[in-house]
Amino acid sequence: MTLLADTHVPDEVFSTATAVFTKEEVAVVTMAIVVINAWNRIVVTSRTAVG
Repeated sequence: MTLLADTHVPDEVFSTATAVFTKEEVAVVTMAIVVINAWNRIVVTSRTAVG
């Protein structure tokens, strides 16, 4: 999900996710990934020490 500038999520990956999760659950997992990615970018940019 974090390399979408290169391409979209492959159909096989999306099909696997929707076979396991409902549409609502896919949305929740997607938002969790977005938030984690955002925090990781903030930490890297601000050079925050881990721990």
